Amino acid sequence: MERKLVRKEIQSPTNPKKTFFDVFYYLPNLLDFFRLYLVLTGFFLDNYFNLRVINAVFYVFSHFLDLYDGALAWYMNQCSKFGIVLDYTVDILTEVIWYIQLAPLVGVGFKTLMVYAITIDMFGLVFCVYNSASGSYWKGSSCRPKWQEPFINEKGYTRLGYSIVIWYQVFWATLYLSYFYSIHWTILTLLGIPMIFELSSLTMILYEQIMLFRE
Repeated sequence: MERKLVRKEIQSPTNPKKTFFDVFYYLPNLLDFFRLYLVLTGFFLDNYFNLRVINAVFYVFSHFLDLYDGALAWYMNQCSKFGIVLDYTVDILTEVIWYIQLAPLVGVGFKTLMVYAITIDMFGLVFCVYNSASGSYWKGSSCRPKWQEPFINEKGYTRLGYSIVIWYQVFWATLYLSYFYSIHWTILTLLGIPMIFELSSLTMILYEQIMLFRE
């Protein structure tokens, strides 16, 4: 309830109207730009200096920071439609950059998973843009199934959901490193569990956004 009240206050006509540049320099948005910078820097260091571990650490840390931009926006009263779309866009861009590095190394099965993940993310971004422009909170769909409540709800990801998101990215980072360093197959197998959960969750989130679009 508290978050909903804050959101109404943000949209109140009594608040001074923010320009695009005001919103652009919101701290949560700058954090998202920094996340993209981290991944690009890791890509550069890896390709020119073979600093693969640093590349992987930067990638995972970028997505770790993603867990806090939303909470920061609420705390600082800096929620915006631009921020929602930027957050989602940076998520996709960072994953695409990582998959570009990973694709030449992996087999058809992993390539298929990567294409699937990017596809549902891209469609999710389209509906996120539309729903946000219409004033609908993308996590507020009434079509969310009960089984997702332990992972995500109308307030966002739960602690368990946050853990799955991070371990999902750790899986992709570890898979990349496994082609250059000796990593036991059992580690990748265990990390594959949150990977399956996250892909299932992304699929359901896309469904929820489609339903939100139709409401």
